Amino acid sequence: MRWTGCPSQLLGSGRWDIGSICFFCVLLWAPSEWGWRHFVLHEQVINIKFDFHEVGNILVALIYLGLGNYWGNGQTPGKWIARTRAMSLTTERMGAWQSIERALGYGAAVLEGGLGFLQFFWDPNRMCAQDRLAETIVVDVRKSSQCHSQS
Repeated sequence: MRWTGCPSQLLGSGRWDIGSICFFCVLLWAPSEWGWRHFVLHEQVINIKFDFHEVGNILVALIYLGLGNYWGNGQTPGKWIARTRAMSLTTERMGAWQSIERALGYGAAVLEGGLGFLQFFWDPNRMCAQDRLAETIVVDVRKSSQCHSQS
């Protein structure tokens, strides 16, 4: 397998990715939650809140991350903004199950009290919990950041 980017060494790009995950999940979730409560449950007063204690909120995050990774081959809109890509260590293209595993890995990282994200600092390959679970690595795909060994 030939990688076209360099292993991501910047945690700053991860902030764009996490922020965009929240933004796009809420952007997808809010209209669907409102529609569900209005048209299906026929609620007159609709009070919605985004937290991870309701099944619908978790499903939206799973759908966004899973389908985003699958259709974008490891590059969700947040990774596109941050100019990074999650790449499979086992295949050329991220498969559907691997994309779902990576989405579930975000949940595992949160359930560890955030320790799953902090693994970035001590892992030699800069892998977090979701990377270990799905056998992926995040690479920097900006043209200006070609590996120093190529120069």
